[in-house]
Amino acid sequence: MATMSMSIPFHVPNIPKPQDIYSIKPDNSNTTRFVVSQLPNELTHYPASDLVDQPPHPNKPIIKPGDLDTTPFTYVDTVQGLECLRSKLEVADEFAVDLEANNYRSFQGLTCLMQISTRTEDFVVDTLKLYHFIGQYLGAVFLDPKKRKIMHGAGNDVLWLQRDFGIFVCNLFDTMQASRVLKMERNSLAHLLVYFCGVSANKQFQTSDWRIRPLPREMLHYAREDTHYLLYIYDKMRSQLVAGCGSTEYDDPLLEVYSRSHNVCKSLYKKELFNEDSYKKLFGLGDAGLDSDQTNVAARLCKCRDRIARDKDESTGYVLPNKLLIELCQKLPRTESEFLAIAEAHNCQNHPLILDNIGELLKIIGNLDSNQNVAQIDYSKQKGMPEDANTKQSHLEMQYMYQMNRPQGYYVTAVYPQPQACYVNVVYPPGYYISAKHPELMNPVYCTVPQYYQYQIC
Repeated sequence: MATMSMSIPFHVPNIPKPQDIYSIKPDNSNTTRFVVSQLPNELTHYPASDLVDQPPHPNKPIIKPGDLDTTPFTYVDTVQGLECLRSKLEVADEFAVDLEANNYRSFQGLTCLMQISTRTEDFVVDTLKLYHFIGQYLGAVFLDPKKRKIMHGAGNDVLWLQRDFGIFVCNLFDTMQASRVLKMERNSLAHLLVYFCGVSANKQFQTSDWRIRPLPREMLHYAREDTHYLLYIYDKMRSQLVAGCGSTEYDDPLLEVYSRSHNVCKSLYKKELFNEDSYKKLFGLGDAGLDSDQTNVAARLCKCRDRIARDKDESTGYVLPNKLLIELCQKLPRTESEFLAIAEAHNCQNHPLILDNIGELLKIIGNLDSNQNVAQIDYSKQKGMPEDANTKQSHLEMQYMYQMNRPQGYYVTAVYPQPQACYVNVVYPPGYYISAKHPELMNPVYCTVPQYYQYQIC
């Protein structure tokens, strides 16, 4: 009887957050762009030409590795196990690496698993449990230019290693880059496994929630497959590159692969910073049919969810999914019941972060009339009084106020003081306004037409 294969979704909602369990506190601030500001010397002082076949590739027959069931395997989830792994890598000339991450329940993403294979053994490292020790124990072997690392599509992996563990990779052979130089039909690891090894990998766990613990046997099997055959694939691809297979546009195809791989390693991880134009990157915004006011609501909702996501260490898509955000902008609900009816269509009516912040979200949507287009505001210039403003007081002073948290928006005031009072002439545009002279004493007042407000200063 055939056995049914299990399936793990991309999000298992009842998993305790690893950040809480293991005291993982990333810097989600919107100020520092680089986690590490410069590359280590090993990556700047070694050109790719010095790394080709270092250490020298053995001139012996290429042997396909045994099946996973016959290969020694270690699951590493203790510091003692991590130290043992380091000892084995220190005497290895080369090793294969892959990572599994979760980008949905953390703001910047979180590496959940590291797979490593040598010529004789497979290892899977629980990078959540050992988060605070990975860099200390494995950083040196990854950076060692005398050890070859084999990875597939390492672009994200080298950045995740920097972001989470401060690890840099030197001396990389990226099999995806090799497949491109060899002009292979497809560049995926799944294709290389079939082409070189005759192995059909089950990719159903590729987008699974890798935070789950303990890891089911099927997920461990999938994780091991990603590195178990990678050194053998490297052998086969290197042989073809040396023989001049694939493209004829390169004088030295093997050097081309090392050069491309080395450039991948020289990428620096950058945090994505939020600015007033970030809402323009909202997926689906261009096809949503929003008018200028609705687009401005989208900009403000994006800013609000970015702040919540950073504070709670969640992805912006988890805090407020894009499709829900856009529909809120299209329908502009005015009441909590209208809001939740829209959320229910996206299965978000019981979302804890939406329920916790529904008042603020409704306030942003309800302030449609006061919204200025943030993309058109020039912070560097003071604008003059609009022609339709009441200018009977010659000493009116136009000032732009700071952007407040609640309600979110820009405040423009015209002020003229009196001995015991501060008068505010609300000119343009309609919205919330406060006194420029004494903002700490004044509550914002919403105005829709130019008019006078008098505040008594106590």
